[in-house]
Amino acid sequence: MNGVVRMLQWASVFLLCACTSGNEAPEEHIWKDQTEVLDQVRQVEQVLQQANTKKRSELERQTD
Repeated sequence: MNGVVRMLQWASVFLLCACTSGNEAPEEHIWKDQTEVLDQVRQVEQVLQQANTKKRSELERQTD
């Protein structure tokens, strides 16, 4: 009997948690900070690749 009551209590808690009004403002994305950092890293990577390409072309021009 105790187990049945406990199961019904948990079921009611889950049902109450599942029922939301839907009018709430969307929460901030959980990984927003991490994705912003990754975007910045990609930008820096592009700058480094461009600098590397420029340096290689200068070295090739000097050796010709």
